[in-house]
Amino acid sequence: MGKQEGGPESGRENGRLNRMAAYASIATALFLVGLKLWATWRTGSTAMLGSLADTALDLVASIATLIGVWVAAHPADENHRFGHGKAESLAAMFQVILIALSAAGFGFRAVSHLVEGQEVRAAEDGIVVSIIAIVATFGLLAWQRHVIRKTGSIAIQTDHLHYQSDLLLNLAVIAALVLDQMLGLTCADPLFGLL
Repeated sequence: MGKQEGGPESGRENGRLNRMAAYASIATALFLVGLKLWATWRTGSTAMLGSLADTALDLVASIATLIGVWVAAHPADENHRFGHGKAESLAAMFQVILIALSAAGFGFRAVSHLVEGQEVRAAEDGIVVSIIAIVATFGLLAWQRHVIRKTGSIAIQTDHLHYQSDLLLNLAVIAALVLDQMLGLTCADPLFGLL
């Protein structure tokens, strides 16, 4: 579990911090899924749909992180003489698999919208939601950095990297909506979705 020094009390504190970071990830993802679901419905944007799909996968990955850090916090027992620390690595690997699957599905959707064409509406709503998502993600990242410094959790580090990439994704959604609807470059939304 990373930096568990100082005996059982320190290990319990690390476990508590890791669980709190995982709960914060889950709460942030739930909030953002709701916002992006609404924004996808309002805009019809491929880039926003991709952002929604990514955030939904963030939610699943954050739940996997919670399970991983919860199991890893259990002390050694008869069947696990060296503890349960590998659960964090399994949670991290699960997140990597989810990221790869979401990228493949997202790419397919973007290509089909690029070929078929689509209409983006209410870009302002999508831009506002993306800005809110960026602010919420910055808050979560700050909390995760604090927890990583204290615990060294591999699962929280993986979750942290994933949420860092979400900042770029939200900026890409803003750029796609501005270029597509406000500047008339209709292929921008699916191209940014593909990227």
